[in-house]
Amino acid sequence: MKRFIYLVAAAALVAALPINAHAGRSRTEVGRYHELEVTPSEHGVSGRFSNGVTFMPQPGERRVSIVITDDHTDHVAATLGQDLDGDGIDDREVRVCGATTKPIRIDPTVEVTVAVQEGTCNGESTFATTGEVKATFTR
Repeated sequence: MKRFIYLVAAAALVAALPINAHAGRSRTEVGRYHELEVTPSEHGVSGRFSNGVTFMPQPGERRVSIVITDDHTDHVAATLGQDLDGDGIDDREVRVCGATTKPIRIDPTVEVTVAVQEGTCNGESTFATTGEVKATFTR
């Protein structure tokens, strides 16, 4: 009987290893953005700009952290968003000032857009030029 219990415990441990092997793993992607261009929308001039960066999460990735590094300025305002219903408007949106302070929960089946904008960060005006967005996805 002891042998059977040990066998069952060992089998359960081995079965759990592949699941735990992926837990906590991260993947990083980098995208470039370019100078601001105002994008007209149906509702007038949008507060969004066409110099965003888009990333597609891989299955199982449920959080993302971003860091924005502009070539000419220290502070960059942006929004991190997902268009969950496919209507072209982000349903989930988080304001970012240079970087996320903690990983943001995402839907792994929907692309993540980081829209770099004019705005304010920590009370200072920002005007992004060109730079990169580093996105780190975790499970």
